[in-house]
Amino acid sequence: MLKSTRLVLISGTLLGLSVAFLPQVSRATTFVQSIDRVSATIDGYLAFDAVSHTPTTGVSTYANNAYTGIFQAGGHTEAFGTTKYRVTCNFLSDNDFTATIGTNTCQHGWSVTAVASTNDGSYATMTPANNQNAYRIKSDKSKGLSGSDSNWLMKVTGISREFNGKTTSPSAYSSGNINYGVFESIPFNSVTEQTVVTGNTFTYDDQEDTYSYNGYQEFNVTYGFAAGMATADTYTGEITYTLHLNPNPNA
Repeated sequence: MLKSTRLVLISGTLLGLSVAFLPQVSRATTFVQSIDRVSATIDGYLAFDAVSHTPTTGVSTYANNAYTGIFQAGGHTEAFGTTKYRVTCNFLSDNDFTATIGTNTCQHGWSVTAVASTNDGSYATMTPANNQNAYRIKSDKSKGLSGSDSNWLMKVTGISREFNGKTTSPSAYSSGNINYGVFESIPFNSVTEQTVVTGNTFTYDDQEDTYSYNGYQEFNVTYGFAAGMATADTYTGEITYTLHLNPNPNA
């Protein structure tokens, strides 16, 4: 009997130890979790910059926002100078720009227009420094750049760029008999065709109905010049480039 009683006590002691252990496990599984949330806002950014100017060795120099070269009569070049432009537009909607660009956003693409500062009513012109000189160098692609005729032309080359595994490139504007992918007449007023290059900083996924940002896009503008038999003088032409965001085609 005594032996049996001891066994019962021992059993009871073991049971007590078991019961004392279980609440510790239960407390460990009922800790309250804490959650951190990180939220950061990236501002909309819209920019159009000339990021580099490259004169051609032995042909031109660049200073004070101008390419400069000296030519003999009949001299010509298809590489008077090249300017690289960059377009940055990263927003799908952003109130910061409503006052200046309306409700246009980046995902519908962009275009850049060009227009010369002076013209004769039919062609963009380079004007002489000597006011007594009546000659103007006209931008006429039909004359080419052979040097037999005075002329100045431009062409656009899109620059391929990889961003997040995707390669995109702007496109020189082409429509009908106008193609800025080759040397083309420089636009001279609001009536002539002014768009010279197009692009899009976003790509659309029609299955997911989402847009993926492609990063900034760049393109080069290269100028060609032919002296022909123009009057000896210094001739200057100026072109203004303007970035436009395309409107929503479904609006």
